[in-house]
Amino acid sequence: GTTQTINMAHRPSAVQQYYNRFASTMKSAEVQHEGVLLKQGNVNKAFKARYFVLYKNRTLAYWLNQTAEIYGKDPIHVIKMTEVRSIKIVNKPPKQRRAWLSPSLSPTTNSSLTHEPNDGAAEDEIGDDIDIDFEKTRYFCFELVTRSRTFLLCCEEATEFNQWIRHLNHAVFGRAVYKAWFTKLGAKTKSWKRRWFVVFDTLEMRYYEQQNGTRPKGSIQLAELTQIAVHASGDTASDAKYPKHQHIVELMTPDRVWALAADSRTQQQACFAQICELLEAHDTRKWWRLKPVYANY
Repeated sequence: GTTQTINMAHRPSAVQQYYNRFASTMKSAEVQHEGVLLKQGNVNKAFKARYFVLYKNRTLAYWLNQTAEIYGKDPIHVIKMTEVRSIKIVNKPPKQRRAWLSPSLSPTTNSSLTHEPNDGAAEDEIGDDIDIDFEKTRYFCFELVTRSRTFLLCCEEATEFNQWIRHLNHAVFGRAVYKAWFTKLGAKTKSWKRRWFVVFDTLEMRYYEQQNGTRPKGSIQLAELTQIAVHASGDTASDAKYPKHQHIVELMTPDRVWALAADSRTQQQACFAQICELLEAHDTRKWWRLKPVYANY
């Protein structure tokens, strides 16, 4: 018979595989921020420590612990930052008295900590649940509010809390590059309502009822634009389509045509220019093929 030989010298050991996975994860340009957070369950309202990774593609994933993420296991859940409507700082500390192991909070240095009963399964030091006397610690909590669910997450330290808030704010909202009042045509009722619009460098245009609003009424995904139509006043077709409003900017996506009435032609031009500049900077599509319909723009 034929003898099959496996060259073990070129086969990485388990330790090498672990290190390679760990190194590639830490050096990945896609990771924005990562760390352990205390998360409240959706059905069972107990708090448990989970390992979270925020990626630059605006997704937030979490695992049972860091080891599960390092070894490439599928995350427990992925939260799309495009679906987050608001980030609320709240004062809702865990009632379950749970926390994670850390150098400043370990059973050897704090007698109030006790491990939960072990069911026989192997456990990792990073991300394990342990009981803690809440009266002897503090938590810094915030909510990620989506249409279908609100995620309550907590940090142990103020520094880490501030880092998560800063990174999440940028991932959800980005940097505001343009703000203005527009009168928007409704999708179903076809009524016009005045809304405060903010264009973010994350290729989103969110609108609010109030200028200082924190929870948007909706958003336009600028990366999905197929056409921009600028309607000039005095044009017969434009006046027939929008008889009660002037300086219309139409943003067309596969799902909807957004009609926004600016207060002036200057505002209309500024909005159009800012959106085109933003698309060009992101280089996500052939932005110059977006059609400014009227030559007299």
